[in-house]
Amino acid sequence: MTEPFRLTATQAQAGFKNGSLSVEDYAKSLLDRVEARDSTTHAWAYIDKELVLQRARELDAIPPEKRGPLHGVAVGVKDVILTKDMPTQHNSPIYEDDAPKLDAASIMVLRANGALIFGS
Repeated sequence: MTEPFRLTATQAQAGFKNGSLSVEDYAKSLLDRVEARDSTTHAWAYIDKELVLQRARELDAIPPEKRGPLHGVAVGVKDVILTKDMPTQHNSPIYEDDAPKLDAASIMVLRANGALIFGS
């Protein structure tokens, strides 16, 4: 089987639907890949591994008939979009530790449709 981090969103969702892949296992694979590559790519300003895994488990617990169209798809959020559970720092030290109290509308829509907000 292909390593989960290599799957397209469509392939991952097929695995979630047929039970061959859990969102948690998908998230663990993505997190492992980030850990292995981010020292070179510097692609992520913020990732809370425990929060990602908690959210993945919550998504896995949703009954199949209640899952949204983006169920389990990992989404990286640009560091200028408000997310209530991660800092929004605008890639600037003057916003370090900025902690929004709410999600931007785009994040609300992603969450409502089952996306896994992965980091920024």
